[in-house]
Amino acid sequence: MEDQEKKLEDMETSELVEHLYGGLFGLFADDEEYADLLQLSAALGLKRFAEERLAGLPREELLGMFEHGEEVVDEFIAFASDEGLVEENDD
Repeated sequence: MEDQEKKLEDMETSELVEHLYGGLFGLFADDEEYADLLQLSAALGLKRFAEERLAGLPREELLGMFEHGEEVVDEFIAFASDEGLVEENDD
């Protein structure tokens, strides 16, 4: 435990945040006791996606996404890629 505390003490703030993020994700994804929090974090991510990515699109493009749902999924994947969460495929 002392080695871990020493490692944490040597980390930059951004590294600490990244470790906490990873730990929370692991906990929420792997422990059934936290399944509700995994759903909540998904909702939070979708809300952020809508506010940061979709809200900036032209109205006509948004209307088109209601007819072609795969476009909004593609936009979501691009958003996740921009955030460094996934690698976008060029398929």
